Amino acid sequence: MTAHQLFQMAVAEAPKLMVGEKFIVRDLVLGYVWNREKTGDRLTAGTLFFNEVLSGTLKGAVRSLGKTSANQQRYEKI
Repeated sequence: MTAHQLFQMAVAEAPKLMVGEKFIVRDLVLGYVWNREKTGDRLTAGTLFFNEVLSGTLKGAVRSLGKTSANQQRYEKI
């Protein structure tokens, strides 16, 4: 699986969240699928998702909340 495929899975799941629900990208992909991928692919998928929130189809539907203590970007469905 490529980083772009991970990204597409996350984008497809985001609309299914309830308003106000907080999450990280990893939450939107099946755990065993996410864990099988290389760290670089996971980081790239996270970057693509962040860019989508800032200027793509998720703009206005999801907002960035900053980083966790583990340096993972947090989001909230709005």
